[in-house]
Amino acid sequence: MTALDRRAFVAATVASIATPTALGAKECPTAGMDWITMSLEARNLAYNNVEHVGPDNARKKTEGWAAASKTLREQRPQHLDLAYGNGERNKWDLYPASDPQAPCFVHIHGGYWQRGSKEIFACLSEGPLARGLSAALCGYTLAPEATLTQITMS
Repeated sequence: MTALDRRAFVAATVASIATPTALGAKECPTAGMDWITMSLEARNLAYNNVEHVGPDNARKKTEGWAAASKTLREQRPQHLDLAYGNGERNKWDLYPASDPQAPCFVHIHGGYWQRGSKEIFACLSEGPLARGLSAALCGYTLAPEATLTQITMS
């Protein structure tokens, strides 16, 4: 068996990955960013993952996550959509481990507080569950229906 040359492995991996611009994505320089003085356009670009990976790649990835998440939710429907507040989206999905004393992985979905849902990201629970952890995903009211303060206080 040949020993793995770490540098060669990294170089081959990097060379095999498509560049963001090849995928139709925009570059967002991160060196020397000053969030206080950045324009609104630059800040929005920094948080817009679709622009970084390209719309086709983002759509495919999201569709894959949604399909895997739908399967997991169908396999484990016992503790879904448990209300924690008054908002329509203020609900938890819980995926308990076999051991009731197991640690719990908690995922708060991204989306710049304006998009996304716990339902799309349920598949992220598969890793923790496979390692004996519980998993919890929360939903929350999105902006602009709620302010950031309201979202974080609920």
